Amino acid sequence: MLEYLTVFCSQKPNPFGQEPQLTMFSKPNIEAGYNDVPITSNMITDVYLDFVEQTCQVESADYCKTLTGIEANHFHDM
Repeated sequence: MLEYLTVFCSQKPNPFGQEPQLTMFSKPNIEAGYNDVPITSNMITDVYLDFVEQTCQVESADYCKTLTGIEANHFHDM
């Protein structure tokens, strides 16, 4: 732990504004804090689906168009 704090304190100042501050974890079972409760698979699924909807749909559509074009050209050459 001491090594981490030493490295953290030796870092250059943050060029984007306020320096990050180290804070202690809250005590377990505090709902607004650490809470010590594992996340559910439903929560992971919801976060992943939201990520996919925001970032991957266009990329996937472009990729599928590429595959379709390759397949169309493959059959055209026969």
